[in-house]
Amino acid sequence: MAKHAPTKILNWFRGQIAVKMTSSILLLLLFVCAAFSVSGYLTSKSLTTKLEDQFVLRLTTNIENVSKYLTSIPEHADEITGKDKPAYTKIKQQFEQFKKQDSLENVYVLQKVQNKDQIVILTGVDEDYGSEYPFTPEMNNAIKENKLTISEIYKDEFGIHKSVFVPLKNGKGENVGIVGIDLDASSRSQDAARIVMDNLYDYLNRYRTRRPDWLFHQPKCDATGHSIDACN
Repeated sequence: MAKHAPTKILNWFRGQIAVKMTSSILLLLLFVCAAFSVSGYLTSKSLTTKLEDQFVLRLTTNIENVSKYLTSIPEHADEITGKDKPAYTKIKQQFEQFKKQDSLENVYVLQKVQNKDQIVILTGVDEDYGSEYPFTPEMNNAIKENKLTISEIYKDEFGIHKSVFVPLKNGKGENVGIVGIDLDASSRSQDAARIVMDNLYDYLNRYRTRRPDWLFHQPKCDATGHSIDACN
């Protein structure tokens, strides 16, 4: 019996060390989680800024292409009075082409008609002309300031967007509506969260491969319950 005393003492000592090390590791993990919360927030914010910068560049380039097209054709979007008009069909077909080739969410013309904010053309929607759509503050600002205006990310019945607007002018040079483009912004926060979680998973995976094996090693015992490892 006495010859097994060192084994019991060793097992007890190992157990005490394991408890202390486990507590230390838990505290370390809590610290790491807190650090990653701060790091994740900063990473997400930085990534969001970069994504929005990319959105702005794309929107600016795409609206320039759409504006050049509208000024290059004899038809005028502000004179469209119904879906049966040739100008409606021609412009909408080209808008659909812009949407497809540039991976845009929506391309559209909105107009103020008799104090009503309405859709003239909207890609991807059959019953577009005449549908009421209240102008956002950014849309009104584009008309009032007579300049290209880029919106914050916003949500409406068609999705979550970041958009660009330029004034729609009539034959007299008056601003009577806007030409706009939407990019789908619903994936922005998802992309940021995914990158943060990927970084956390990578860190924990590297930690797991470097952990001390002796701490997590379970000693093998014989039929009497005595440690085989301790005897070896």
